[in-house]
Amino acid sequence: PNDPFFFERGYHLEAKTGFQPWPGTRLMVEAFTCNSMKKQGKNDRLEYWQTRLAKKDLTILEVGAGVGIVGACLAAAGGRVMVSDLPVLV
Repeated sequence: PNDPFFFERGYHLEAKTGFQPWPGTRLMVEAFTCNSMKKQGKNDRLEYWQTRLAKKDLTILEVGAGVGIVGACLAAAGGRVMVSDLPVLV
């Protein structure tokens, strides 16, 4: 392992993924909030969710939110968001 704390007592592997953005964060936020995604082809399902978010008619449960970037962005865009993660990390 490359983590210097790996062998310390009380170390949890889930701590290895915490406090860092998920690589798909930007894609997920852009898919829900940017109209530029529509230029890449017609996607009725994506448009449905984008419309509901724009009308502030979308409730979102983000499980395993980590640092919560996606949830925070979707809340700022008008969604009603509940984020959750492991209690060890939050």
